[in-house]
Amino acid sequence: MWLALPAGILSSSALGFVWTNYLELPSEELVGQYLSAVRLTCLSSCVLLAAEPFYVVGQAHLRVKFRTAVDTAYLVLQAALQCAVVVARPGEFVLHGACASLLNSSVYLLAHVWYFRREVARR
Repeated sequence: MWLALPAGILSSSALGFVWTNYLELPSEELVGQYLSAVRLTCLSSCVLLAAEPFYVVGQAHLRVKFRTAVDTAYLVLQAALQCAVVVARPGEFVLHGACASLLNSSVYLLAHVWYFRREVARR
């Protein structure tokens, strides 16, 4: 469980390299956005992996209501951010969609950190 983040960083870096160097790139007008979006997606996955220990500890302590609330908020926020990006900047969806994913992953991690910090302070 504690090696999830280091393993995720290594695999994300390796797969991001393969993704950008060996797979077919999109059209010329999207290449700049695409390469940045790949990096942001890799970073977003690492941020989500940083929340994994909190997720597992929450399961072990049967924090079902919290987990349900955070997972639901994560999905709703992801959908809302993606819709907002499509409406606001349809031509730059690739890059801004990845930014929205990173923001959402960060909120997910911060929610877990805040909750468990509050729980530890109460005890």
